[in-house]
Amino acid sequence: VMTFERATQAGHEQLQARPLSFALDIAVAHYGWRITPLPPIPLYAGFRDSVGEIKSHILIRQFEALIKDKTEDFVERGKLVRRIDDCLKDSDAASGYVVLRGEPGSGKTALAANLIRQRGYIHHFNIFNQGIRSTSDCLQNICAQIILRYGLDRSILPSDAGKSSGPMVELLEEATQKTNGNAIVVVVDALDESEIGASKTGANRLLLPESLPDNVFFLITTRL
Repeated sequence: VMTFERATQAGHEQLQARPLSFALDIAVAHYGWRITPLPPIPLYAGFRDSVGEIKSHILIRQFEALIKDKTEDFVERGKLVRRIDDCLKDSDAASGYVVLRGEPGSGKTALAANLIRQRGYIHHFNIFNQGIRSTSDCLQNICAQIILRYGLDRSILPSDAGKSSGPMVELLEEATQKTNGNAIVVVVDALDESEIGASKTGANRLLLPESLPDNVFFLITTRL
């Protein structure tokens, strides 16, 4: 966070270091051309309107409060976001995992929450202090969000949705047929806070699949 004087000086330094290609007057764009910023995506609007068994597996209240808290004073981290976007748009990767590692308190959850708020990504937070850290919580939450977000023809979750990632992969495969080529991104925060004993021998903690359908990416945050 800079003072106004330091920010002005930094602007002059940037202009001296790089040739100016173009300039955009934000005030003119906003007040003259009537271009307004896009509002944050209402993450849970459609979920609140839904009813039935599927909605009961989405942790709306807990995650909404967490996202609000983590994004209230969020400081943009453009360079890191661009690196994440580069991974998600890598033409050599049809699908896969992007893993964000960092020390405790380095802002991983805040960054994940901000991306979710701005872009509406499907998501799951492992929250140790609230006991939200089981494999079944994660898998069922993600499955329920996929069904409701993409309007899949399901009235209940698959019976084994909380026991393996197979049903989730099937739902993701079905959902990709409704995205018009846009990637599906699923954010799972604090993998290190999930239960250790929940997974099978040799599997990751939350039984996340080794292979994902094309155009599906998981963004995982975890401690170093």
